[in-house]
Amino acid sequence: MPKGPGDMRAAMIRNLPEKTGRTIRQWAELVRSKAPAGSRKERIAWLQREHALGHGQAAIVVDWVDRPEIFEEPDAATVVASMLKGKEGIRPILTRLTSVIEELGDDVTVEPRQTYVAFSRSRQFALLQASTAMRLDLGLVLPAARDTPRLRPAGSFGSGRISHRVSLAHEDEIDGELTGWLRDAYDVAARG
Repeated sequence: MPKGPGDMRAAMIRNLPEKTGRTIRQWAELVRSKAPAGSRKERIAWLQREHALGHGQAAIVVDWVDRPEIFEEPDAATVVASMLKGKEGIRPILTRLTSVIEELGDDVTVEPRQTYVAFSRSRQFALLQASTAMRLDLGLVLPAARDTPRLRPAGSFGSGRISHRVSLAHEDEIDGELTGWLRDAYDVAARG
């Protein structure tokens, strides 16, 4: 299910061929070669009137022609750098913990998002969020885990799947106990 504007645009673009018979690139070429010169609004109206596109579909096509930069996904390093702006003190924790998580298995997928980094295999099992300039929070999917002073209920932290969270202020907090919880969450993700 789409979560944000980028996801909704991607879904609309992906569905264009099935719903309209043309890909986004084919529609863009048609707009470049046949659409009347005019404003964005006029070209959207032309696509709706002459080609029976819905407003959202027509707007996506015109934006693809006029503003291709909105469709470019930033690379992972750029997303992480943006997330850590003003929070550089926790970069070593994030770097080390990301490495530990990636070593759990070859099937770990790392997905930097605007405010956190998600980790999944068949399903999400962990996330890292730079909560303050001095604290990184690790969210884990551990539905059967018992709460401890360190492994706390997630509350509203993270996605609905995240059940627990651990706050980290120093690299030395990445210990055997924490890696055990990570391994458990990784294993839970395999079971669906």
